[in-house]
Amino acid sequence: MFKTKSGRMRPWTVLALLAVMAPVFTGCYGNFQATKSIYKFNGEVSDEKIVRSVVLWGFLILPVYEIGALADLIVLNPIEYWQGTKINVGSKPDTKAPEAAVALARQGEAR
Repeated sequence: MFKTKSGRMRPWTVLALLAVMAPVFTGCYGNFQATKSIYKFNGEVSDEKIVRSVVLWGFLILPVYEIGALADLIVLNPIEYWQGTKINVGSKPDTKAPEAAVALARQGEAR
């Protein structure tokens, strides 16, 4: 269907694929935030070097880093580029309550 009798792709197929792919990947070098989040998680797993090393090997055997990098490359970086905003993957929302200054006055004093 997309190939000629000699087994090569038809020129219009190649052009169509390039036309579809070009806007997605044009200059969209982003922060690779998902990959950085995985790396940060790996560094915070334990204070022990051996535990971090085992987790690293586990993440490489089960393709956690590869999936994160692929998600960054194909989905997150183009979104970040076209929206012009940074995507925070794996970040915790700020749950810290706002601080308020309280001034106590003794009874009878002017406030």
